[in-house]
Amino acid sequence: MPARDIKTVLTSTKGFTLVETLVSLALLLMFFTAIATIFEMVTNIVGESRLKTIGTSLAVEKIELVRNLSYADLGTIGGIPSGVLEQSEVINVSGQDFTVATTVIYIDDPFDNQLPDDPISTDYKRVRVSVSWGGVFASRVPVTLTTDVVPDGLETSEGGGTLIINVINSSGEAVSNASVSIENTSVDPQIDLAITTNNQGETILPGAPACSDCYRIEVTKDGYTRDRTYSLTEIANPLKPDATVIEGEITSLTFTIDESVSIHVETRGPKSSNYPPFAGVQFRLQGSKLLGTDEFDEPVYKYDETLSSGPGGILNLPEMEPDVYEVWIPEGSSVDLAGTSPISPFVVLPGLDKNLLIVTSPATPNNLLVIVQNLEGTPISSALTSISKAPAFIASGSTSIAGEPDNGHIFYPNLTTDTYEVIASKSGYITATGSALVSGDSKILLQMEVNEE
Repeated sequence: MPARDIKTVLTSTKGFTLVETLVSLALLLMFFTAIATIFEMVTNIVGESRLKTIGTSLAVEKIELVRNLSYADLGTIGGIPSGVLEQSEVINVSGQDFTVATTVIYIDDPFDNQLPDDPISTDYKRVRVSVSWGGVFASRVPVTLTTDVVPDGLETSEGGGTLIINVINSSGEAVSNASVSIENTSVDPQIDLAITTNNQGETILPGAPACSDCYRIEVTKDGYTRDRTYSLTEIANPLKPDATVIEGEITSLTFTIDESVSIHVETRGPKSSNYPPFAGVQFRLQGSKLLGTDEFDEPVYKYDETLSSGPGGILNLPEMEPDVYEVWIPEGSSVDLAGTSPISPFVVLPGLDKNLLIVTSPATPNNLLVIVQNLEGTPISSALTSISKAPAFIASGSTSIAGEPDNGHIFYPNLTTDTYEVIASKSGYITATGSALVSGDSKILLQMEVNEE
């Protein structure tokens, strides 16, 4: 065989062996990866199963303890009913912490009618024991056992009334698994109860001791806002005062919580400088939800804060309440409010984060911010505006265009204290007019209707 042919054969043989080697390595890698995955799955199953067995054993032990208690002692410390059981305790088994949560509630069974038709609403007690744990093999679903315990002989009245707590969102939908905190320091023993709502967003507590303006109730849930009652020392006239329970009657309260949101704020300089980032701007952000009124009958808002933007004019506000918010610049500031995007006031919906751009201008004693929008609330760009006071024309200009942070706005500084006539016009729209009293920082909103002719 010629030397050239021998070289070709040897080259082909080496190449084929290399391919075989690579394929073999790939197969081995897949094999060992599969083995490792299976081993990890088996380890997880074994670990979870072992811990679940221990958790189940702890739950059974607690249920056995419950069954050996007298009916009078069957309750939780600080609970409704009150008793000797801990609401929550941590038990360590072989280096692993297990959290054992116990709730005891009265049940008003429909078998013999319910309040108000049933004069005795505390028919029997329902005990729920839930065991959870963390760590490498953390519980995905707690081990839960439930048992009902009836009194000896005929039912006996434990006194008190029935407290019903409903938790919904702003759409009226039930919020399940919401955490309900109930405190009452005016009764003996005192109540300090933590409980969760059922699938209907409800918690029913018969046998609640009767008292007036004494139950502090707060409702929360991870990723949601919070709602609570207020004492008369916190708010003079609260819309939702601390709850009153009347003997033999039902007290029903509804709390509203929603998915919280984040508001990302950017403060900018004036339009004449092309809206540069402007740090250290103080502004007031106020929601529309009311908690009640103060001693002077002035509204108390759920959110009303004076804030300041940070470096680069940026401020992030996490865990905010879905609401309708309005922006102001405080009196005495070195800047005036020259526009916002979106137009203030603006709506923040549950679970939908919001960006807020605030445009400022050097402060003047008297000024007027003109906002022009359509009937749906959308800003109208390049609308011609003018302000005048009889018989003189004062100034004119056009609103900012789409894409600019003060779209639909025009700012008139350096005015005198007076009443001005304001006109806005644009092709395809019916001209809008209004009257504005300018004194300090002033604002007017003009809505323009589409011209159908």
